[in-house]
Formats: sequence, C-alpha cells, structure tokens
Amino acid sequence: MKVHEKEVYKCNEGRFEVWPSLELDFDNFGWHRVEVFIPNGVKEGRCDVVYMNDGGSAFQPGISGHSWNAHKTVSQLVERGSVVPLLIVAVHARKREYEYLLEKEFCWLGWDGGGLPDYARFLAGLKEFIDTTYPTNSESRRNSLVGSSHGGLASFYTGCVYSRDFGNLAAMSPSLWAGGVFDLRNTSLIHQVRESFNRNPDLRPRIWLDWGLNRGGGFHNLFIEAQATRWGRRLAGLLQKDFGYVAGGDLFLHEDPIGGHDEQAWAHRFGLMLECFHGRS
Repeated sequence: MKVHEKEVYKCNEGRFEVWPSLELDFDNFGWHRVEVFIPNGVKEGRCDVVYMNDGGSAFQPGISGHSWNAHKTVSQLVERGSVVPLLIVAVHARKREYEYLLEKEFCWLGWDGGGLPDYARFLAGLKEFIDTTYPTNSESRRNSLVGSSHGGLASFYTGCVYSRDFGNLAAMSPSLWAGGVFDLRNTSLIHQVRESFNRNPDLRPRIWLDWGLNRGGGFHNLFIEAQATRWGRRLAGLLQKDFGYVAGGDLFLHEDPIGGHDEQAWAHRFGLMLECFHGRS
C-alpha cells in the first residue's frame, strides 16, 4: 500500500479524512484520491460503509457546478436516526470514460474503454484498506456501492462481480447503453454477471436501480436520461426474468417523475437509497 499523509478537515456535519494519493500494491492501476466522511453522529462501534464512484461531486461541486452534498444528507439521516451510523468513502476517478466503459470493442465518440475490470478490482482492494483503517462492519450486506451514469454502470458491474465485498449496489441513471449496446442480454457485462452469480449463488447483491423522467432542460435529459430509462427498465426486466430477482425484495426500482440526469436528482435519490439499505429496522 502506498499512501501519502492523510489530510483532515472539519465541517459542521463532521470531518473529512482525505487520502490524496492512495495506491494499492497488487497491480499498477495507479493512485486515486479518496475522501472519507465521518458524520458527527458516528462516535463508537463499527459502522456501515457506502462507497461512491462519483467522488468528484460527492461533497463539493464537480465539473457540472453541482454536488450530491452526500455529507449533508448522511449527517441529517444519522442525526434523525433514520439510518445506522455509517461512513461515506468517495473515490475520485482519474479518467471516467476509460475506467467505466466495459465494451471496449464497441466504444464510440472517441472514448477509450475496457478499464472497468481493473477499476472494480481497485474498489475491492480499497474496501480492504478501509476495513483495516477504520472501525467498519466488513460484512457484505453492511457495505454499499453507489454511482450514477457511467458510475452507475461501474457500480452495477463491481457490485455483481465482487458481491463478497459489496452486498448492496445502487446504479442511478446507469449508462448501460454506453459502448453501442443493442442487446443487453448478450453483452459481456451480463455474461460476467451471470458467471459471478453461478459461482456464488448465495452472495447475490441487493440492487437499487433508478432513473428520472424529466425530458426538459437540454441534451442530458432529452437523450441521455431517456436512454438510462429505456435500458434501466430492460435491466430490471432481465434481472427478474433471468436471475429471479424480486421487486421490493432484493430489487428496488425507483422512477423519479421530476428527476433528470444531474446531481440534484441523484442527491435526492441518494437519501432514499440509504434508508433502503442502511435504515434502522
């Protein structure tokens, strides 16, 4: 493990422990900036953990100028007692399209691809680092992986392939169509998920899948979120028909009537997802 000194920042909601250049020993995948948020309400005992692919906008505005404000949502839910004590681990991806696209042979619009398996392996190794560094509950069902758009695709793939580590996955407005997909059932994504489930039939993750129905406000809603809706519905049907998932049991579907392809919509659904997977029973 190669890390620089962590940086600690306090805020009204808790504190951030930032690892500016965290690099795992097992491969040459490279370093990532990783931010760990610890809410004020977390004082002692072992915590659940939520890993976020979209680290660049998890806590502060990203390139779009907007943020998930995940620290504020978690702090409010922990303070209200709506969720169990938990940590948020946000990963800053260095090259989103390269790391999150799986179908390398079908990449288009000039994007590189094929890096998702390496990125997923990094996330599994990151979980081991977090579990040895912080007082976490390492049980898979106490650990969630969440992402939106390309990050949602990464969340779905990683959560299915590494279900021993991540017992819950949330794919928000996932870019299942990226790479020129026409038949979801016959993609390498679904083939690898099937192989993983066949190897570990008792370790299938619970899945949160959502999309927004807002088609106004520009290209991202008119086209990209429309595609996320189309392919999200197809994936939901595939999971139920081919893999035996049960809506409301281990598959949680949410259509946001006013949500678009943006951080504001994902921030709203982030809280709903947390209460679903980490709510107090």
